Amino acid sequence: RPQTPSGLQVGDVAGDRALVWSRTDRPARLVVDRAFREDFRDAVPIRGPVARDTADYVARLDLTGLPSDADVFIRVQFEDLGSGRTTSAPMVGRFRTPPATRRDVRVLWSADTAGQGYGINPDWGGMRIYETMRQARPDFFIHCGDTIYADGPIEREIQAPGGGTWRNLVTEEVGKVAETLREFRGRYAYNLLDEHVRRFSAEVPQVWQWDDHEVLNNWSDSKDLTDDARYTEKRIRVLASRALQAFLEYAPMRYHALDEADRVYRRIPYGPLLDVFVLDERSYRGPNTHNTQPAPGPDTDFLGAAQLAWLKREMRASTALWKVVSS
Repeated sequence: RPQTPSGLQVGDVAGDRALVWSRTDRPARLVVDRAFREDFRDAVPIRGPVARDTADYVARLDLTGLPSDADVFIRVQFEDLGSGRTTSAPMVGRFRTPPATRRDVRVLWSADTAGQGYGINPDWGGMRIYETMRQARPDFFIHCGDTIYADGPIEREIQAPGGGTWRNLVTEEVGKVAETLREFRGRYAYNLLDEHVRRFSAEVPQVWQWDDHEVLNNWSDSKDLTDDARYTEKRIRVLASRALQAFLEYAPMRYHALDEADRVYRRIPYGPLLDVFVLDERSYRGPNTHNTQPAPGPDTDFLGAAQLAWLKREMRASTALWKVVSS
């Protein structure tokens, strides 16, 4: 039967919509049962797309028409294409939809997963902070970037500050800096090997943005890897394109339209008093310099013209922001 090594994720819950993400190990169709009862007696099956090798067997489904301020229960499976009957073991998740009226909203935010060579340590109990965050029962979690450390090899053992040895679970893809698409994908798959991360992802909707370590430290078009012996691929644009593809495949977010298919920036309306503006401060910036330019120009670009124009339009359209400003 199809396997689901990366569990499921819920992301970008906004209005009456929620994105459901999962990954399998072969060509198979994603099927999601949506219910408003924990026992799934009122479950409605929704057929999703086929997971294919071109996207590392990742599939996502946008649930729509959800009621406000409701607990939603989901059961996720993959149907094997060969038999049409064999399915993966069911995975269960839950989340809460945005409010229609005023209520408290609890948000967690952080960044930097598995950095500085510290990965999943079974002796330590894995990434326990994700279980601590889950128990806080937030409405959603904002991951502010460095969702992986593509430039930081994870070795089997490292010496921890103050003495002692940190022992990592390791895979082939994390043992060196990421250069190939397979290695970038392997970084995301590695994080999802942790049981706490998977349980958290099934119960807490996430909002992802990216930063530098999804590619490599402080990258921009001016990054020169000539003298970095760790890299055989020296072209920073090639590395960035592979890194972005892996990020977009593994992030629990909706793909944008074809006019800007690689877009990360977006606005997520969460009820009448909260809008989340997600910015991309990597894809459109100029080269890293000493920032001594006397006037704006290509070397001072940060958000890029298109993103900046979008931000101005969205801020004017934001009901939540307008209420704050007008009050």
